[in-house]
Amino acid sequence: MEFAIFATVCMIMVGAFLFVRCTKGAGPLALALKSIASIIFVFAGIYATYKIGLSLANMFIVFGLILALFGDIVLDLKVAYPEQVKPYLNTGMISFSCSSAMYIVATILIWNGLKNFVLACVGSFAIALLFAVVVLLLAKPLKLDFKGYKVQTVVYSTLVAMAGILSLFISFYVPGFAIFAVGVLLVLVSDLVLSLMYFGGKQNSKVLCIINHILYYIGELMVVAYLFFQLG
Repeated sequence: MEFAIFATVCMIMVGAFLFVRCTKGAGPLALALKSIASIIFVFAGIYATYKIGLSLANMFIVFGLILALFGDIVLDLKVAYPEQVKPYLNTGMISFSCSSAMYIVATILIWNGLKNFVLACVGSFAIALLFAVVVLLLAKPLKLDFKGYKVQTVVYSTLVAMAGILSLFISFYVPGFAIFAVGVLLVLVSDLVLSLMYFGGKQNSKVLCIINHILYYIGELMVVAYLFFQLG
């Protein structure tokens, strides 16, 4: 019930943000609404972690949510102030890369010592790196221009893909972790949509903007849902 309240309020704020963004464009109001939506999923994560009782793995999940919040704000500043695209985009990509790294650390802490731990870590990294390379190879046919962001794209794509793949593997061993895995994978899909916007010349697409944000916020909320799942 508590999670449902947090999720509903968060998605209402997302809806309000998208309405403003699509009708009036980027600006202070859109930034404020998006920030509030992200603050809600961070607060929900902190609240659930407090009620569960502190554990190192859950703390890393919360750190990941906080870094995602920071990235949300920075990337929207990029839209609001297009003359400062490079520093905002670089900072946003670093923030989300660190967020994915926190999710990976949390997953490793939960899985450490369980069956096939080392194999899953190595396999997840290899698959994730291959995914990042494929993204670059598909750039030309998909008409994506990564400009000066190829290194950042490879690093971030590898980390977010590894977070999703590794968490998917562990979901076969840890009850309820599939919720977290699906959440991270939805964030990954939302980032693929975002790449089409940023690097495919479709930054003004309202449809892609809506799809990107809905997938992203549902994904982060599912990460939070895993924390609430632990409450029973």
